[in-house]
Amino acid sequence: MKTYAALSSSLMFLTIWSCSSQTHILPHTLEKITEQKHFSFKAQRAHPTNQDIRAVMNTHPTHSSARLYELNTETYGMDVKEKEITVYLPYYGRRFVATMDPNDNGLNFTSNHYLYDKKTTKKGGYIITITPKDAKAVQKIFIEISKNGSAYLSVQANDRIPISYSGYITEVKSETK
Repeated sequence: MKTYAALSSSLMFLTIWSCSSQTHILPHTLEKITEQKHFSFKAQRAHPTNQDIRAVMNTHPTHSSARLYELNTETYGMDVKEKEITVYLPYYGRRFVATMDPNDNGLNFTSNHYLYDKKTTKKGGYIITITPKDAKAVQKIFIEISKNGSAYLSVQANDRIPISYSGYITEVKSETK
């Protein structure tokens, strides 16, 4: 009986430990791709900051609002390359300026002229600040990256309430011709 209790408790510990320390990318690869400005952010979940939006989403009869913000990592994210950034993220929140284009709902843009600032944190991660100069709606994008590759992206916009996303960092796949 003692061996069964010891075995089950050690199995539970290993399961919890492996889930909490999930590595998305190796640290030396992460350093290289952030230095070369050649990486992708894959969004797994959206975090709207407006409490009104969360209250409306919680009125959905069968789900909590937390499940409604889970995103498809193949569809939503941001690509950072040396010459351009491409952002394709959904937006949940309040806009201050109405748009007449029904396709202009999310944060979808490409910037060819931007400032890139990378700082190292005390725990071995990075904080990257991107300031697009040719995107009319977005002022700054902040990406906080931990050393295992998980990341938290925040968007500060001119015409909307700020929104954040959690996800992970990967290498940009090279295009084959």
